[in-house]
Amino acid sequence: MMVFARTKLFTFLVVPFLIVSFALIASAVFGQASDIDYDLWSKQARHAERQIEKDQVSESLRKQVAHWRNLFQGASEVDKPRIATVQSQIEALGAPPEDGAIDPLAERRSELAAELAVLMSPAAKALEAFQKSDGLIREIDQKIRSEQASALVHLTKSPMTISAWPTALSDLAAFHRALQRELKSTVFSDNRWAQFKSRLITFATQVLVSLLLLFGANVIVQKFADLIWVGTQSYQRLTNFSMSLIVTFLQVSGSCYLLGAIIESGLFDLRGAMILNAAYSGRWDDALQNWPLWAFGSIWLGQRLFSGQYASLPTSSPSASGTGILLFGVLSGVFIFDNYIDVIAQYEVVSEQTHAIWNFLPILIGAVVLYRLSKLEYKKGQWKEEDTVLHGAQNPLQWRLIAALKRIAGFIALISPVLAAIGFINAATAIFYPFIQTIALLSFLLILQALVSDIYAAFMSKTVQDEPDDALLPILIGFFLIIMALPLFALIWGARSVDLLEIWNAVQKGIPIGDSRLSLVNLLTFFTIFTIGYMTTRLLQSTLKGSVLPKTAMDNGAQTAIVSGVGYLGIFLAAIFAISSAGLDLS
Repeated sequence: MMVFARTKLFTFLVVPFLIVSFALIASAVFGQASDIDYDLWSKQARHAERQIEKDQVSESLRKQVAHWRNLFQGASEVDKPRIATVQSQIEALGAPPEDGAIDPLAERRSELAAELAVLMSPAAKALEAFQKSDGLIREIDQKIRSEQASALVHLTKSPMTISAWPTALSDLAAFHRALQRELKSTVFSDNRWAQFKSRLITFATQVLVSLLLLFGANVIVQKFADLIWVGTQSYQRLTNFSMSLIVTFLQVSGSCYLLGAIIESGLFDLRGAMILNAAYSGRWDDALQNWPLWAFGSIWLGQRLFSGQYASLPTSSPSASGTGILLFGVLSGVFIFDNYIDVIAQYEVVSEQTHAIWNFLPILIGAVVLYRLSKLEYKKGQWKEEDTVLHGAQNPLQWRLIAALKRIAGFIALISPVLAAIGFINAATAIFYPFIQTIALLSFLLILQALVSDIYAAFMSKTVQDEPDDALLPILIGFFLIIMALPLFALIWGARSVDLLEIWNAVQKGIPIGDSRLSLVNLLTFFTIFTIGYMTTRLLQSTLKGSVLPKTAMDNGAQTAIVSGVGYLGIFLAAIFAISSAGLDLS
């Protein structure tokens, strides 16, 4: 009875609430076209045009116009099904008589034409406003890109002016003296000290947990791995990767927890709080602004690339692998130092030349490290020209790409400090730091490619070197990862997020192919279905070859033929299902 009563209560109270909610949402969506204030839009458009004429455009102005464009785009598509229905009705009536004869359907044609005009009027008005807003956005984007190009080639005073260095170093020292005074005044403040003592136990516990995670991560993960992780070589690769990743995660977490505890302690005032928030903001929308992540992540990348039995990019000697890890760590330190300088520059009012000197220092240090990294020697004797697939970067194509990347790194290491020394600080910054981020992202993709090969080998119960022809799937997944990383590369090299959104909208519309349209969603659907079909086929082949066919009386040649035939048929069917699911008409 209680259950029945609760069901009735849900029916009479919740269901009407849901109905009203859906009604309100529907009215908000479908009533959008009629709710657009075109008078307000006209004022906004005139304001945008004046700002464009004055060369006073900004991202906020673009965002306002883009909001209007989204409204107009949605309103231009209202009543599309109804418009298509009326148009089909008009076409069904056929063409009117041309010889002056009486048209018995003239009245019906007029009714349908009037109905079509009424239906198309709001959409046509919205489409006209959409075209205007879209044109304004293109003009704003052009102005913003022009401003960015001008800033890129802006020539400041050279940081090589020796007479300006004492002032720059004095300004830097003055900030730290003020930071020291700030800390002393906070510590010796009775109110602050009383507040700190009231939560001293909590602060000590947080520091203890942070230090435990920071310095005991290796021991914790190793003890845990000894309990649950055992297996073959393929599983050992995955275990090694997982352990290193978890250790890095714990170290980053411990460092962030420690920074958070210091921030909450109230020991630092304005300057200290600015630096600590720059090191770790604690917000999900700013998760990558994280100094511990930069430091430990770079060291982890260096270890996965150069060190150990499962290195993706093994070096020529153990000392070279240690050097590579050290260089990656120093590059992360350069990034942190540059960000630290930017934080100080936001607070302190300094001259343009002082700011140029501050920026020149990390670029010069980073250039030396980058040049040393470009001269690192790797093991090249592990592959031959006839090899097709080996673990990690051990194939000729990847080695050629790495060789080209080393040459580019040497060039960047030389040109960046030269540009900065001349006075093109913005240009040097726009070249040097994005290239370092590109190296980090490429390294991560290379490690992911090796991980995919390990997972595939473990799934198929073989070593990575066995049956290289079976490595098609890891190659396809690696190619897919590179495609997915292209927006990140674009953002690294200065592309604006709004530009990527424009490209995304264009990609979503797709390319018309006959009666169908090829879009990114179709490609993702095709790739997913084909991958599932391919993996199922390989798993079936492995089962037939290892468990089913050896128990029959067939000879080895017949067994091989059956396994190959199942593979060809499975791949063919996977391709057919993938193409059909993607919405492509094979006819």
